[in-house]
Amino acid sequence: MKAFSLALAIVGVVVVAGQVAADPLVLDFESLTPRDTALGANFWAGNPGFETGGATFSGGDYEGFVVSSSTTTGTSGYLFEGSAAEISAQSNGGAGGGVGESTKFAVGYNATSFVNLPAGYRPSSVYATNVATTAWLLANPDPNNFATPLSQNGQEFSVTFRGWSLPGAQGTQLGSSKFVLGSYSGGAASIVNAWTLVDLASLGDAASIDLMFASYDVNQHGIVTPTYVAIDNLTLTPVPEPSSILLAACGGILALGVWRRRCRRQWAA
Repeated sequence: MKAFSLALAIVGVVVVAGQVAADPLVLDFESLTPRDTALGANFWAGNPGFETGGATFSGGDYEGFVVSSSTTTGTSGYLFEGSAAEISAQSNGGAGGGVGESTKFAVGYNATSFVNLPAGYRPSSVYATNVATTAWLLANPDPNNFATPLSQNGQEFSVTFRGWSLPGAQGTQLGSSKFVLGSYSGGAASIVNAWTLVDLASLGDAASIDLMFASYDVNQHGIVTPTYVAIDNLTLTPVPEPSSILLAACGGILALGVWRRRCRRQWAA
């Protein structure tokens, strides 16, 4: 039994050694400076993107990600409130800050936005919600007669997080996770108005993540619903290094060998 206990102890030490520096990486955007909400209708033009925790969030003209702390509520029509409501997270039933005590979050716009993940990490989860403008338009008639609210069974507005094998949303798609931001069923609309945890484990060992939106409200130019999603606390977990796995396996074999030799000696005696 002592030999067996020794074997287990050695295995435990080796496994723990293989897990050094294995803490998850949580990107909460709190250390970043939010974009100025006074930039008006040109908010997205020339968006530079940003970097945090080794992850790169894409920018571009009327696409990409920005950091926000806006708390403006959605109370008007399509794109007529300026940038503030378009980058306000629709949390706790009204526009608010990030997850928990957080005041900052990120907003992604359009299907060409992507996140390049730091080497050695894979996506685990993210909190997501609507922005104030989109949430308002999913529930209310647009006074400018552009967007239409949810009103018929089966209607749905969603964003899908897709994982790719290469940076820049290139290479092979490894997996996806769909998150419904608004739907209509049983004669009533259901609209996301709080931070909701989205599981990203199905994206596998993705090197990058992009966004794909789908909506019931489309015209000849594409989706009419404002294609925004607010995100916070993007959590990444370390990808086990092959050397760590091999070390753990070798340690287990070594420990088992020690145990067997001691057992043979005891039996022979």
